[in-house]
Amino acid sequence: MHGRLLCLLRLLLVVTLTQAQQNVSDEVRITSSGYRILPIFRTEANEVPVEVIVRNRRGEPVAGLQSEQFEVYDSGRPVQIRRFSVQRGARAIHEASRASENKLRQHAESVSDGVTVAQNRGVRYVELFFDDLATQQKDFIAAKLAAERFLSRLAPEDFVGVYAASAGQISPLSQARDAVLRDIVALEARSRSSMAGGSCPRITPYQAMRIVHTDPSAMQAALADYCACSGRMGCDRQSGAPGAVGADIFSPRNQGNVEDLNIVIATAQATWQQTKQVSQDVLASIRGAVMELASRPGKRILVLVSAGFLSDDLEGQMDRITSEALREQVSISSVDAKGLYAEAPGRPLNEPQQGMEMPLSTFFYETHSLGERLEAEDGAMARFAESTGGLMFHNNNDLDLGFRQVGLSPDVAYLLAIKPAEDGKYHRLQIKIKDKAYGEFIQVRPGYLAPSKSEVNLEASTEELQNAVVAGDARNGIPMAVKVELSKATEHRQRLTVGMRFDISKLSLQRRGGRQTGTLIFVAALFDSTGQFITGKRADMDLELKPETYDRLSKSGINGVLAIEVQPGAYRLRAVVREAAQGKIAAETRNLRIE
Repeated sequence: MHGRLLCLLRLLLVVTLTQAQQNVSDEVRITSSGYRILPIFRTEANEVPVEVIVRNRRGEPVAGLQSEQFEVYDSGRPVQIRRFSVQRGARAIHEASRASENKLRQHAESVSDGVTVAQNRGVRYVELFFDDLATQQKDFIAAKLAAERFLSRLAPEDFVGVYAASAGQISPLSQARDAVLRDIVALEARSRSSMAGGSCPRITPYQAMRIVHTDPSAMQAALADYCACSGRMGCDRQSGAPGAVGADIFSPRNQGNVEDLNIVIATAQATWQQTKQVSQDVLASIRGAVMELASRPGKRILVLVSAGFLSDDLEGQMDRITSEALREQVSISSVDAKGLYAEAPGRPLNEPQQGMEMPLSTFFYETHSLGERLEAEDGAMARFAESTGGLMFHNNNDLDLGFRQVGLSPDVAYLLAIKPAEDGKYHRLQIKIKDKAYGEFIQVRPGYLAPSKSEVNLEASTEELQNAVVAGDARNGIPMAVKVELSKATEHRQRLTVGMRFDISKLSLQRRGGRQTGTLIFVAALFDSTGQFITGKRADMDLELKPETYDRLSKSGINGVLAIEVQPGAYRLRAVVREAAQGKIAAETRNLRIE
């Protein structure tokens, strides 16, 4: 019955804005992901799990280590290992001799104090995240081919899914390799950013970012390029407008023509705004993928496949993703899709040539800023990998090797557990081997976010939200009005539309940086007549409202719209909204008979 209904039903969650809410994309951001009713899996109470991979100088995982050979430091302070286990990959188990297995089993039976040896590494969930918004077509094709070959190397028990920056979840996490493969093949690059903004002056996204940040060398190169391509009389086509020196180049009084300066600055601002919006969208999708993995009970890995994107001015958004990944024990590894990047001096061959000689200052800037540009584009990928215990694969054209390194399970890993601090701060972890002869390189998560005593435990919060979804009672923690309408969708299906309106003035928003900030979590769940959960969706609405927007929305309210296409039958629709900061919940149930 459950499988049949899954084929008949399609659930769409669309959080819409009223007319008074339009044009506030930088103030209201929405991230959506699938929602499932799952058992609540807990680690041992008050423990931080730490997976450690020890490699020799050839990069091979080292087996045979025991808990007493490890030293763990929490922010420089030695801490005790509370639990210890050895996790062996499928290939290691298959190749191990019976004698070795017996020896390991005997060791597992002899250890005490919670130290055990596990013969299986457990279930893994691998989400392949394709950045189709900031990756050029040629790089995207190469990454897809490598990902297709990577699928065949995964262990049979691994779950794998596909996420795209432009569309969210493409293929749900499953063990159906054929379905995942079809979804990867169907992906296409949808790059919304060009290598350069405009043709005269030609300003690359990186150069635009530097101009917006008042870099005089970037500005000088753009002015020189504009002088050369515009053909304006009296302009020094080698150095740009006369009188521009150092940081004073941004001062109109030092420009031969104020109009030239304004044109260059306006072009740079428009180019950077477009690039920044793409990066924001990519980061929002990455967060959605992290949340999708968070509901899974095993080891969770997000493989970020991208040619890189600029992330300056987006530190807050990246910090939030990192914090949530650490809390949810999701490791993020990165594969640089552009491989070993080589760019000859001058303009790319695929760009239209302007039939002019490039000014010396422009040539000098573009040549000498290449390394800084590539480092800036890879910055977010490197930061996610370093901060969450993942790996960063770059400067190498062998993308097959990259996927193997970041996505395949090592033959042997060690799982340690320590007692966390309770100060709400980030703690750096350091793992040492007492005898260096056992390993040359240690791969481990860099740290963890300790819970504060006043902070609501995340697992308890997840359980509370799920309990509200499966319950049938009405909850009024947040003022909410629900409106349900039916309309014909197709010949055999009805469209059920559920509108939810909120009084934003009654929310417990926090004032930060002159804005009203907070997060609303929406969950829409559909159950059949027997109470069996069918499908669901979760959306997080992040609010960073300017004072004038907050005043406007306080009068108009915020609308959420749920649309379901369903065949005739009896159903129970459950709509739940939770305010993340205070834990307030609004919930309403509608029993429906669809004719």
